[in-house]
Amino acid sequence: MYSSPPPPRKLTSFTRRTHAPCLRKKKPTDSSSRVKKYRTMANIMARAKYAVVEKEDYSDCMCERCGSGEQPEELLLCDKCDKGFHMKCLRPILARVPIGSWICPKCCFELERLKSK
Repeated sequence: MYSSPPPPRKLTSFTRRTHAPCLRKKKPTDSSSRVKKYRTMANIMARAKYAVVEKEDYSDCMCERCGSGEQPEELLLCDKCDKGFHMKCLRPILARVPIGSWICPKCCFELERLKSK
């Protein structure tokens, strides 16, 4: 009585257009002299070179104020100088990890000094 819906189609290739299609008719050209402007994503990925990315190791980070590396989950790293500070060692004390970028007091002071010049 009821027929099952057709199975979903899988995307087998992807071609990205970088400009609007031309509306006028093109003259037929020899296929061997045509330059292929688009490549499929599968073709690009098949020819792509692998990049080796080394993971940065922050296991030896220590707080600049207290000198301790304990409680790494509370250790904030400055986005400018990459130095670490415990949230409880900062004044005023931070209750939670800030959203977005964070700059240590020393770098913040230097930025304020440069702005005032």
